[in-house]
Amino acid sequence: MRNLLPKLLVLAATILPIAAHADTLDATLTGDSHTFTFTLPSQFSFPDQIHLVTVPTIHTTGTADGIAGQAFDITFFTDIAPSFDSLIFTDVSTSFLLTGPVLISPLPQTGTPGHLIDTAVIATGTFTLEDNDIISPKGGPINFDLTITPQSPPNAGAPEPSTLLLLGTGLGTGMIGFVGAVRRKVTHT
Repeated sequence: MRNLLPKLLVLAATILPIAAHADTLDATLTGDSHTFTFTLPSQFSFPDQIHLVTVPTIHTTGTADGIAGQAFDITFFTDIAPSFDSLIFTDVSTSFLLTGPVLISPLPQTGTPGHLIDTAVIATGTFTLEDNDIISPKGGPINFDLTITPQSPPNAGAPEPSTLLLLGTGLGTGMIGFVGAVRRKVTHT
């Protein structure tokens, strides 16, 4: 049983970094010759509000046309918003209202009466959104594509030799203990 602990620690060290990114989404918004990349939480909670048309604004950072360190505000609309409003995207110089599908869905409320908490889950996939405020030279609205995907875990590089040595030592010690326990059981029977 004592030899199980080192193995569990190695397993936890392998799995926890992957699980840490399971709650984050990568998003790319392209259109009107611009590309914005940013991260979003897969779900987020906020105090319940009566007649909720939008959920609280998400503040995030990312790149705008390849320039890193940009700040963005994203406000998602709920399904009771007018005219299929989807989200408001704002960066330092621009703010535009995009129409399209509702990109969030609610989970069951939690909390106690008077202190209820809503949770919104953000959809993943590729969505075509339209900005009716920007008119192209051809006379129509500008289409934007929004792609939202679960964030992939960072590349786990090759383990260092010292890590392999520790892993090998732990497994070797475990095998010696296992063989000893089997040998004792065989000699006592």
